[in-house]
This record gives sequence, structure tokens and C-alpha cells, in this order.
Amino acid sequence: MARKARIIAPPQELKRRAVNFRKGLDLTLSPQDIKRIETAIEKSKDRCANEVSDQLASMRVQFPNAMASRTKRPGFLRAVRAGSLDIKGLGGMFGFPLLTAFAKSLNDYVTSLKDAEDVQMAVIATHIDALYVVLVQRIAGLGGRVEGDVLDAFKAATRKFK
Repeated sequence: MARKARIIAPPQELKRRAVNFRKGLDLTLSPQDIKRIETAIEKSKDRCANEVSDQLASMRVQFPNAMASRTKRPGFLRAVRAGSLDIKGLGGMFGFPLLTAFAKSLNDYVTSLKDAEDVQMAVIATHIDALYVVLVQRIAGLGGRVEGDVLDAFKAATRKFK
């Protein structure tokens, strides 16, 4: 004879530690809170730029070795995948959406690559160069027509040389 199913409630210990049940959890930010957050982000812009610069420098150092030796390309692609994902996240948060757009294009391109032909490596190198330009020129916003054309060219290149 089958027994009746019994529902057991999960433990709520973590929830009790995270949320104050007496006051509740207020998710509404005051104008002062918003100003404090914006100030903290503004102060961190230089650290963001340094972090992105380090990521790009690492990619540039690894690139010639990966071009010279096909056996190093899978490791290079893994590094580019991780670095571009980091840059993608940092760009938007710190007011560089064009940096995010170029990094997203690069990340989308290398995500499915396990190995790369020379022409694919050239597409990757061009992305890295464009990221450097955005960083050095401190291009805020989405840039202008030229930047939009570059992004369109990246989309076309990544489709053509997949």
C-alpha cells in the first residue's frame, strides 16, 4: 500500500540571516544613496581603466605566441574569452558602453571557437586593437558614426569568418 506524500518545508536559516523580518528589506534607494553609489563608481573609473588595460595587455602579449604556434591557440582563446567577458561587464558599469559593445562582439566570436585559423586570429586582433582605442581615447557613450560603422564591420566579419 502506497503512503501519502508528505511535503517538508526547506530550512529558512539563510533567509533569516539575510533579511530583517521586523523591519523588512527596503529596496528603495534614496537620492542620497544614489548619489553615494554614483560617486563611488566615478572614483573607480581609473581602476576600471587599469583593469581593462591589464586584460588587453595580457591578450596582446599572448597573441604573437598563439600566431606562431597553433598548439597555443586554444589557451589563447580561453584567455580572450575570459578577458573579453570581464571587459564587457566593466565597460557598461563605468560609463563605457562602446567598450562593452566591442567586448561583447569579441566574446560572442570566441565563445564557440576551440581553435582559430589565421584569418580568425586577425579578427580577434582587430577587436583587441579597437578596445585599446576606446580605452585610450576614453570614448564615453556609444561614440559616433565611425564607431557604429566599426561595430557593424565587426558583426559582418564575425559572421563571415566563423
